[in-house]
Amino acid sequence: MEYCFIDNNKPLDRISQKIVRSHAMKGKNVGRTITARGHRGRQRENEGDHTPILQPEIFSEIRNGRIILPKVSSLKSSPAATERITLLRNPLYQTELLPEPLTSSSRYLLHEFYHVISQTLYPSIFCRQLDEAKFSWFELMIRNPCVFHCALGMTGAYIMTYRGHRDTSFESIRHLVKAMSLLRHELSATPEPQDSSFAVIISLAIHANLVKSVQECRIHLQGLKYIIESRSGGLTGLCTRIPEIGNKIRRTDIDLALSAGSLTLFGSQASPLPATLYVMPTNERAARVSLPSPLNDTSPYLRAMARDIFALCSYAGYTKFGAFQYQDIILSIFQRLVDFSPLNGPRPQIQLDDSCQLGLLVFMSTIVHHDPQRRSVCSLLLSETLKVRLRISDDTLLIPHANDYASYFLWLFFVYAISSPDYDSYCHDTNSSVARSVRALLLRLEIQSWADVKASLESYPWIPAFHGDSARRLWEQGICM
Repeated sequence: MEYCFIDNNKPLDRISQKIVRSHAMKGKNVGRTITARGHRGRQRENEGDHTPILQPEIFSEIRNGRIILPKVSSLKSSPAATERITLLRNPLYQTELLPEPLTSSSRYLLHEFYHVISQTLYPSIFCRQLDEAKFSWFELMIRNPCVFHCALGMTGAYIMTYRGHRDTSFESIRHLVKAMSLLRHELSATPEPQDSSFAVIISLAIHANLVKSVQECRIHLQGLKYIIESRSGGLTGLCTRIPEIGNKIRRTDIDLALSAGSLTLFGSQASPLPATLYVMPTNERAARVSLPSPLNDTSPYLRAMARDIFALCSYAGYTKFGAFQYQDIILSIFQRLVDFSPLNGPRPQIQLDDSCQLGLLVFMSTIVHHDPQRRSVCSLLLSETLKVRLRISDDTLLIPHANDYASYFLWLFFVYAISSPDYDSYCHDTNSSVARSVRALLLRLEIQSWADVKASLESYPWIPAFHGDSARRLWEQGICM
């Protein structure tokens, strides 16, 4: 292709104008008719071209990678599958099917649910990007107005809590009141509670837990437990039929137990997944885990849970779970840890078991609340209990096992600090109790660099994507002098 340079500092004569027009017409668009964007869809309809939104090449690429979609026979023969995947990519697709037209505020709440709340519940480091939880919950919202208003009301409550506001927004209250009104009408029309009733009740329990009303949350959960146990299948049947609601019940039960320092109401029962969902095999890796000292000296029950946590850490960034399987793994570990010894009940007589259970509980809370800006909702009782235990066990356990227990307590102090509501103050106070204790442990271990600290921390349960930045900030701003 020739280049033609035009001198713009002098007037163009007719020959120069002709050259400019000639070179401009040699572009790629010569002989093509460019259709306006707004008419392309209409043009395809007129031509009878019904190409699916997702091309088959996308499915083959995903199958060859780590992210595996549920198999369908064919895109053209399975329009429901194509529509479901479209909902995942665009949550506002087909919003005319919703129980009421979307306003600007409800559209914002729906967007936040799909792009913020879902990422919090199902982090991409563990979960597939196209997960089944999003379109399953969207289908519930389409089918039932109660679930629609509950989802938007609770999303608004979450957003206000994470921003540090104690009061619920007017829009959230409007949706929750509407959901309760619809629930009252539904219960008066049908004698047996429907699935939407469970969604409303558990939403009220979650809202009570967000505003730190432990007694109100317990009342809602106890009533919900009575209703669920009166139906055939109980919680197990509910988790199989509607896993997203079952997981919300289990997680709220754990949050209540951590806030009140009690056992879980529903217990540590297994939650079978629906047979049609994508499931990754996980049993073999946990059995091969070799525990570091002194975790291998704890009780057999704690050792089994520690192996499950190590296996979970090894999946981060390498294995993509389905949304429901990931939540089931997290909740199963959490439930067993909470029920091992309630925070306000008798503590284990063996100090190592006591500190290990608290450390693993705090670590799991940092996975559930993996965003550092949102760890303010972690259990204050759990944080304070571990803080007291660290003061008691620091000297009594370190003296007989200086080296092995020093690295273990280094991990405990870092996990406690990054999960604590006082994390920012620890980062800015080089004379805090955490900073002094960590420096004493570093002297025992003869560690001076962050690389050595990082290597020591990663020998225990640790996920760099969740804990690395917070731990390094604590090291650089609060510990190094």
